Amino acid sequence: LANASVQFWSILTLLAINKLHQLIDEAGLQNDIIVTASIYDSIYFEVRDDPAIIKWLNDTIVPIMETDFMVNQTVHNEARLEIGPSWAKLIKLSDTATKADIQATLDSL
Repeated sequence: LANASVQFWSILTLLAINKLHQLIDEAGLQNDIIVTASIYDSIYFEVRDDPAIIKWLNDTIVPIMETDFMVNQTVHNEARLEIGPSWAKLIKLSDTATKADIQATLDSL
């Protein structure tokens, strides 16, 4: 059961990455947002240090990752974007973060 659960999250993460890549290409952001890794239910990016681009990513990735993939899903998917210069220093963004909120977060890093 544990293995199935872990693999399920990995599959959802890969589906999210695939959808996100389509949207990144449509928005012309290939040079601004780069997926660097995925580990189970996490996706890691290098993103241009620009509040507008980070807001686009936050506004785009959270709904993708919160999509329910099963009929009558009992436990709903939740996601939040964290930003920072390293894994040791991450700050979680609200899913409704504004550009000003994001700039304030960047300034605090």
